[in-house]
Amino acid sequence: MPEIARIRPAEDTDERGTLTGLLDFLRATVELKAAGLTDEQAFARPVHPSALTPGGVVTRKG
Repeated sequence: MPEIARIRPAEDTDERGTLTGLLDFLRATVELKAAGLTDEQAFARPVHPSALTPGGVVTRKG
């Protein structure tokens, strides 16, 4: 499994740079949380009714 780099966004940049950095950070966080899940785990529904699964989040994050 490749190592996932999660770099905190720079605080001394313009608004666009801050937002882009934050989105990159959050995308990496999702990857870290989902790393190591089997396909069955990734696409399992939570106990409460929801259409959202960890695999769905990873699929849509791009």
